[in-house]
Amino acid sequence: MSKASAAKFVQAIMEDEALCKRTENTKPEDAVSFAKELGYDFTLEELAEAMNEGRELSPDDLASVAGGSVIGGRVRRKTERKKL
Repeated sequence: MSKASAAKFVQAIMEDEALCKRTENTKPEDAVSFAKELGYDFTLEELAEAMNEGRELSPDDLASVAGGSVIGGRVRRKTERKKL
């Protein structure tokens, strides 16, 4: 398991609209299982770290990591990040 694998999965979600839609409204633990089906290997904690790499956590981000919110709502594609 690795944080690098989690980072690749997050990157894939940001770049692939179909994958992004597939992970919308998905619980983080279900996203980890789905990612394993695609050949990625990481833990829930590594996914949380990869999703938050290089940015400060907002209260919503903290709640999603602690409480298990949706993946698609937390990961934005590159084009959407520029708008923020």
